[in-house]
Amino acid sequence: MTSNQIPPAQQVVDEQNEGSAGLAQVTFRVRCETLGHGESVFLVQADNLHGSRIPLFTTAKSYPWYTTRTPLSISLPAASKSDSVAARKAVFYRYRYAVHRA
Repeated sequence: MTSNQIPPAQQVVDEQNEGSAGLAQVTFRVRCETLGHGESVFLVQADNLHGSRIPLFTTAKSYPWYTTRTPLSISLPAASKSDSVAARKAVFYRYRYAVHRA
């Protein structure tokens, strides 16, 4: 293969999400006006407050709104044919924002 050739695309298999129906690309937006010097805003899962934190950013133009730099990928559960419409709508994700004080 020469340096100007692109290798063929490889199918990526995620073993953790094998039962997944796909991925949703979600952009979060949070309003926070009371940050002080040395404080940061993070997004955390509501049921796992001590898990991974996703930093939120703002600009002078968009302040007081904070967003993620890129959309987050969230695995969607696979729905079987036996699932009712109500059961499919009952699946939801809860996130909250947290302020880290240095």
